Amino acid sequence: MIYFGFCECMKRYKELFLAALELAVVMFLTVVVISTLLEPMRRYLPFRHLLSGKGVHGTLDGDDIVVEKDLRKALANLNKVDDYLVCWETNFFDSEDLDLGYLGLAYDERLSDYHPVLASGEWYTDAKKRDGVLNAVVTDGRLGLSTGDLITLKNAYGDCKIYICGELSRGASYFYPNVFHVNDSIFDKYRVTEKQQTEGIETFLLFSQEDAMRFGGPYALGSLVFIHYSDDITDEEMAENGKKLALMGFKGNDIELLRERTFTKLSQKIMVILPVAVASVILVSLSLACFSAIRTRRQLRTYGIFFCCGMKWSGGLWMNVFHSVLSGGLGFLLMITARNVMRHLGIGKMILFSLEKWQLLGCLGIVLYSTMITVCIPAVLIRKYQPVDVLRTAKQ
Repeated sequence: MIYFGFCECMKRYKELFLAALELAVVMFLTVVVISTLLEPMRRYLPFRHLLSGKGVHGTLDGDDIVVEKDLRKALANLNKVDDYLVCWETNFFDSEDLDLGYLGLAYDERLSDYHPVLASGEWYTDAKKRDGVLNAVVTDGRLGLSTGDLITLKNAYGDCKIYICGELSRGASYFYPNVFHVNDSIFDKYRVTEKQQTEGIETFLLFSQEDAMRFGGPYALGSLVFIHYSDDITDEEMAENGKKLALMGFKGNDIELLRERTFTKLSQKIMVILPVAVASVILVSLSLACFSAIRTRRQLRTYGIFFCCGMKWSGGLWMNVFHSVLSGGLGFLLMITARNVMRHLGIGKMILFSLEKWQLLGCLGIVLYSTMITVCIPAVLIRKYQPVDVLRTAKQ
């Protein structure tokens, strides 16, 4: 059966290519829609626990809290603090040209779990660890750095070898620890690389706090800090914490306000994308059904000949399954090829396209749905005919 199916596909290679091209377009749109839907959720997840209860967030402008040890000591004087999140900052300088500086941001495990869309390479948590080398992702290529570069820079603790394991895609976002506004949501704590370049903002090297500790420390804190309190903290204790934080130079808001604005903006983002996703599903369903019906009508004579030669109707359906799976596989390869060509030519840099678990499941769902349509429509159309009727209909 597979042999006959392969022979039919080769005889109708133009039809196979058109089917693969249609599925490639559908899968590309599916990946983009899923990536766009998941992006705000992925940015929210590192802060899920911090936004779940009582707490504060804001900036520390005091001179007494410079490194994380100072922050831990200060938080020990507050009532019922059970968690906090802060980012580290450091300056790197070129070993040969001290006027050429690089800014580094070190993320903890939670912030490192957010993987921005990369133009090339891999995120530093996925990169192979090397002895004496710090894996880092560069936010853009304006400083002449690109994926695969191995450079030696200086910081306050001496020389540091840095391997550029990846570069962010234009339109990708990353957490920036010095952004605070009264009306912020959690999404406003991220910078977008496209805006970064047009607004003349610095290029950053991103790496993990765990790896950074191997190359000296302590490192300076980013001014933005999130503080989470225990669930049993009272209003009086929170008010007392507020007074102590004010003496430390803290300026900020309650977590509750940040949570409300975050959920409001998240729902707005989803409601913008959801109609596009629903319309895409309807369009895909109709196009696949029409294509399958046209293909079945054209192949009626083939079905009749195979049936007259002793093949059951189910044999023709299995040939359709083979055709659908083959066109789905070719469509997936076409989609990957098209995206690589677009990246190479610099087309669609702002399109969010990442192939992860949910995107791959979406592509698999498209292939399965196409296969189901390809089987069901011929089964309904053909079973109503006798072989002679099929041949007569095809001849007309």
